[in-house]
Amino acid sequence: MSKKLQILFLTQEEVIAAGGMDMKATVEAVEHAFALEAKGECIEPEPPMILFGDQAGRRFTMHPCYLGGDVNAAGIKWAGSNPANPKRLGLPRALAMFVLNDPETTYPQAIMESTVISGMRTGAVAGLAAKYLARKGSEVAGILGAGVIARYQAMAFRETMPDLKLIKVFDVVSEKAEAWAREMSDRLGVQVKTVGSAEECVRDSDVASGATTVACKDRYVRNEWLKEGGLFCNISDNDPTFELVRGCDKIIVDGFRQFHVPVVMGEMVRQGLLKESDVWATMGQVVAGMKPGRESDRERIMFSALGLGMEDLVNVKRVVENAKRLGLGKVLDLWENPIFV
Repeated sequence: MSKKLQILFLTQEEVIAAGGMDMKATVEAVEHAFALEAKGECIEPEPPMILFGDQAGRRFTMHPCYLGGDVNAAGIKWAGSNPANPKRLGLPRALAMFVLNDPETTYPQAIMESTVISGMRTGAVAGLAAKYLARKGSEVAGILGAGVIARYQAMAFRETMPDLKLIKVFDVVSEKAEAWAREMSDRLGVQVKTVGSAEECVRDSDVASGATTVACKDRYVRNEWLKEGGLFCNISDNDPTFELVRGCDKIIVDGFRQFHVPVVMGEMVRQGLLKESDVWATMGQVVAGMKPGRESDRERIMFSALGLGMEDLVNVKRVVENAKRLGLGKVLDLWENPIFV
């Protein structure tokens, strides 16, 4: 009997063809993952990280995860990031690879380029926050930073904010913001305009979100900028000041790991300005109906997300299933027969 082991290899183009950039499906998958996580169906250890001190932001991260329920999959994302790549080499800041495993045999089922999935799930988390935590009828979103992750966030807001009429964007490089606004207006079919400051981007926005690479020491979004009833999505981790975090009526998080790493939330814990009991709920609890999200149109809410491997895993599983159905990818042989059993 043959004991050949084969895996499916997917390029970025094949990932996209298999639904990797379907924002509706991505949001739904991330939503499902949070519901499973809240019910105890997720195992996600602390992700190791390799940081290079000689170049700000250069790092490798690993996100291992198991997700149970009807997903029943395991895997790991291996991602490298260097903010200098676009300017110095004309290459993307980050690149991620994912290995999907069968939790029964533990053998790999697929290996794939997953930078698109990683970006999409990051945007989807902000969109999910808008779905559950923004005021009904919210019309204006503000995005800080005009880069790749900002694109995914804009796509997600377009998907989950049915009354969205305007996206404001601010970037310290005005020409970049202008080009981004034209591109996203055409892509999304909604008005996108640049503004002259971070304050103008946040003020009067129903939902505001960070998509920057700013360091914790350079945090800048002030408490008074966020309107009554506003939602701030802390997606790039270091945009809000301590005063903004403390000034919100509710803090909702994707998980508590961010309290133990050197980002705004972790630094606040270190300085005794924040503790886990200050958190109203996790996103999983809100999605699963265990705790309410927004309870008043006047609440100012902070949603803070460091990112979870389960968000990648659930979408990798979805894309791999689509790829198999569509006949996409290349099958690779790992062995004809194992050398030892």
